[in-house]
Amino acid sequence: MGRGFEKQRSKDRFCPDRNHPDDSCDIYICNHHGSSDASCEAFLSALSPEYTIISCGKENEYGHPAKKALERIRESGSHLYRTDLQGDIIFHLTESGISFDQEATEDWTAGKYVPTENPAE
Repeated sequence: MGRGFEKQRSKDRFCPDRNHPDDSCDIYICNHHGSSDASCEAFLSALSPEYTIISCGKENEYGHPAKKALERIRESGSHLYRTDLQGDIIFHLTESGISFDQEATEDWTAGKYVPTENPAE
């Protein structure tokens, strides 16, 4: 689900009970690297993901993931995996369930903003 889909569905027209009674998911790969407007409350409530993965670089120039997005994900009760802290996230889907190659992170701090250096001209 892309960012446009989330924004369109998360407005007043978004009613998971009426339009999409089973939007839940096991694993949600957070859109837009966990930016501040990613993953609104209504969207996360409808999905109710067991696990959320945020893919972003360590110390990136945008400060992803953003504090607001992390707060919403935490409030949803989802277990969090972050590539900026944990590197590659590998999971396995089997008949008995989902397993990850590492534990979920307990670090809910926002990403560190590091400006990009301009090359010398």
